[in-house]
Amino acid sequence: MFYWRTVWLAIAFTLGCGLLGLRLYQLQVVQAEHYREMGKKRTHRLQQVAPARGRILDRRGRALAEDRPRFELWLRPDQLALPDFSPPENDLDQSAAIGAIANLPSLSRFIDFFRRPNEPVLTTRARVAEAVLTALLKNGAKDGDPAEARRVTEMPLPAALALTQAQANPYTAAEMAGWELRVSSSRVYYYGGLFGHITGYVNALSAAEYRTLRGYWENGEPVAGTGALTSKNADGGVFFALNPAGDEAEIMALREIPRNGETQKTWGNLLNPMVGRAGVEQWYNQELRGEHQWRLETLTKVPRGWRTFIEVGSPAPAKNGADLTLTIDADFQRAVRDLTVEELRKLAKQPEHRATLAKHNLTEFSAAAVVMDAHTGAIHALVSLPEFDPNAVRQDYEKLLAAAGNPLRNQVISENYPPGSSLKPLVAFGALSAGKITPGTEFDCEGVEYLGNRRYVCMNRVHHGFIGVAKALRVSCNVFFYHAGGALGIRGLAATLAEFGIGKLTGIDLPNETPGYLAPAAFTGKNWSLGETWHIACGQGKIDATPLQMATAYAMLVNGGKKVRPHLRYDPRRADLTAAETVNLSPAALAAVREGMWEAVQGADYPRGTAWRDGHIPGFAYLGKTGSAQGKKPDTHAWFVAAAPAVEPEIIVAVLVPLGNHGGTTCAPIVRRIIEKYFRLDEFPADDADRDAGGGDESEFTGEAEED
Repeated sequence: MFYWRTVWLAIAFTLGCGLLGLRLYQLQVVQAEHYREMGKKRTHRLQQVAPARGRILDRRGRALAEDRPRFELWLRPDQLALPDFSPPENDLDQSAAIGAIANLPSLSRFIDFFRRPNEPVLTTRARVAEAVLTALLKNGAKDGDPAEARRVTEMPLPAALALTQAQANPYTAAEMAGWELRVSSSRVYYYGGLFGHITGYVNALSAAEYRTLRGYWENGEPVAGTGALTSKNADGGVFFALNPAGDEAEIMALREIPRNGETQKTWGNLLNPMVGRAGVEQWYNQELRGEHQWRLETLTKVPRGWRTFIEVGSPAPAKNGADLTLTIDADFQRAVRDLTVEELRKLAKQPEHRATLAKHNLTEFSAAAVVMDAHTGAIHALVSLPEFDPNAVRQDYEKLLAAAGNPLRNQVISENYPPGSSLKPLVAFGALSAGKITPGTEFDCEGVEYLGNRRYVCMNRVHHGFIGVAKALRVSCNVFFYHAGGALGIRGLAATLAEFGIGKLTGIDLPNETPGYLAPAAFTGKNWSLGETWHIACGQGKIDATPLQMATAYAMLVNGGKKVRPHLRYDPRRADLTAAETVNLSPAALAAVREGMWEAVQGADYPRGTAWRDGHIPGFAYLGKTGSAQGKKPDTHAWFVAAAPAVEPEIIVAVLVPLGNHGGTTCAPIVRRIIEKYFRLDEFPADDADRDAGGGDESEFTGEAEED
């Protein structure tokens, strides 16, 4: 019994091995050529899976910018059932090709859903068919290779649903070969121009940037001469050159480059990703953009081209970009913008002002306003007029470049203007802390001061008599500051201004900030005249500043000497955002300067403070200093920088109106209304019968040297 069982097992084993050998012979010898051909009809590729870009939120968590799904129609020319197609050689051929495409049974299942409001059906079909023809003519795939898919156009949701249903239907799926629905994303900015200079915008990677960033071969080896970032900011964000067009065709060509006699693909940026341009989109680009992932796909050859991709590998999903929360409340930002526009509209009613703006290619709504926390540097509002809508930059870019007032430029951080008399508190502090003057020091102002054969006038040659530092700040007496600046000396004056950040970047988390200007010769005193010192002491001459620089300088005056770093990112976990170096400033000098800034706003007795008439708030005291900085005669720029409230200030408000003439009449009303809005004083207005009864002389031009 045992013997026969062993025999049968041996026979079964022998037959199994024989059958297996025959099958192996059939596969490896008899059918070898067949499977070699099948292998040629199958290929693999890596497909990039893009992440969603992080949202930008206001301080209350409301979305300012986010990605929204966008449906796109793509085609694969070698799969499309379009018999006897050849590139058109003339207009007649092109019209015939468009007609043939419009009548494709597959396209007819969803083409009518592209119809725009009040658009004729035939016009819709011709428009879409022309886009398909354009995509067909872009096909440059090599014979035998899978044709690269080509983007046709963006699809409305109904058309996307119709295409999906037709491809899912077993009775129509075959004829839908060649069409692909791809879901990408588009960046939407919900508040338009209100946050344009803050958020910035996104745009496609340019070909030059692609060359710099592509970085690696398919096997992970770095590509020589590439992979270096154009530049980095302190937070690691990449700065890109401005190129709104995006060079899609060139980028596609750059995907395959020669190496050692062969053409190999690079990876790293196979798609044309969107990158931040301007604003926090650019500064925090690396955090917002997320991380791409890759999936391995198989392509199978069929009689009519390359068929559906079959995913054979499933990677982890793409890592979406991180959300970014800002320190700004959208409601307060809107209030600051709207009230600034209202005040500018009043100014624009003056014909001479409109003529001045037209001469300098500015709009009637040109201004800069910034509201900043005096102790942390957090930005509560940042308004630059004229503004631009980041949703429309791509299509309106050339118009924006040529527009009056240069709306793409952020005037709060990128435009330099002489600060005029708004610089005087810093000059007074320098002279007081150096012991060159005391709070009781007085100089005799006769309305004009002579230096050789040149004369320097004071505020329309007003005679102030003997005047001390507090009253000089109150009425903006130039003569006092000629003497105070002269006593301090140009090197001491330059050192003081540099200590307060004049001529230096503030470090705000926005690109394209300018450092202002403070003449290098001022630090050495070489080839320097006393007249030039007098000019700088009154905020004129070889000195320029941005509104944000003036805001940070005033913050040091009222917060005890802390050098705050202005910032837009709100993140309580980031202690570095609010960290500030503290400078040892003389308490007595600070007290004297604050008294003068209080007088400039609150001084109601004659002569009234330069900001009293249009800037003071009954029942609420704050500090400030107006400025009227001369540009090209007789044009002047209007300034007002303030700190509120007067005791333990919380915020700094800086407003600049280019060619706005007088800071007391142009900027003071804007600052007053901003402070009222921030502290909600406008909800319970106090009685103010004296506002129109006259006030301080708002004509506080900085004296310009005149020849005798």
